[in-house]
Amino acid sequence: MGNSFLYHFKRLFSPALKDRIKLLFLILKYDWRIVPAEFPRNSPFAGISEEEAKEKFPGLDPDSLEVCRLYLRRNNLPQDQYMLQLCNRDVYCPVGARHLEKPISREVMKVTREKHFPPSYGDVSTLYFHNGLKLLSPSVLEYIKNTVFIDGGAYCGDSSIMFMQYSPKKVLSFEPSPANRELYEKMMKINKVPEEKFLLLPLGLSSGKETLRFQDHGDSANTLQKEGDTIVETVDLDSFLAERDFGRIGVIKADLEGMGLKMLLGAEKVIRKHRPVLALSIYHNPEEFFGMYSTLKQWDLNYGFRIVSLEPVTHGEITLIGIPSEAEEKKK
Repeated sequence: MGNSFLYHFKRLFSPALKDRIKLLFLILKYDWRIVPAEFPRNSPFAGISEEEAKEKFPGLDPDSLEVCRLYLRRNNLPQDQYMLQLCNRDVYCPVGARHLEKPISREVMKVTREKHFPPSYGDVSTLYFHNGLKLLSPSVLEYIKNTVFIDGGAYCGDSSIMFMQYSPKKVLSFEPSPANRELYEKMMKINKVPEEKFLLLPLGLSSGKETLRFQDHGDSANTLQKEGDTIVETVDLDSFLAERDFGRIGVIKADLEGMGLKMLLGAEKVIRKHRPVLALSIYHNPEEFFGMYSTLKQWDLNYGFRIVSLEPVTHGEITLIGIPSEAEEKKK
């Protein structure tokens, strides 16, 4: 009788209505999101296979290789799939990232309010992960305490403000954009950061001194690789720091919208002498993505390296973390 009732009950619905009921059930059952974030149609990573990438990261741990694989997969979607899509988050989002999503969201909202960042701003990589410093062990945090931090690509001062909780001696902030520097100074005043704790420099970081023209959009995506009307002088860290005595460099953070490898090539002496912790964004182009790790490995620095996503839910903000061996040895 039960089966007969169910049979007659199903006949009450048209095939189209039954499909709608199934769809409603799936919507209620799973966690649906609009992903992935839209990428430029001409991705610089298009055509780079996961196997090819793996060969370029010798000695890298499995978790780091998985981060690279997911990022490349996202950048190698067919052209007709770059638009935003409705996807089941339980399928595309790693389990570890799902556990982090709510804590990350709460922390970012809290910090945005407390630090008075613009309402439209909410960079997970900075406000939650502190450009990777939040992932460091206690011994490494002790290693960088009371040292000079380099903030390459300072934007509105978000990284510099978050760095203050790690007790830097001083933060040297390099920001070529006049619009961003104006916002940086405003944010430092609002957050009452003492003037002796930071130095804002109207310079770009590269492999040497040169004069460039770039498009100043006044945001975090400014790049010196696109010509425009704003003039900026670039410097290399080796020459800049050789002429000045700020003390030991403990951290080099660089998010330079594609100029990361050039910055690194101009900082070899500083890295060898001061042995800072490195937090280097590598996701802007293949030169950064593959070249920065390859260069550091060739220098044979006795560093440990790993690659992390500082936006783990969407596989974004891929960052190379480098830690000198002596910093980790202190915990043994």
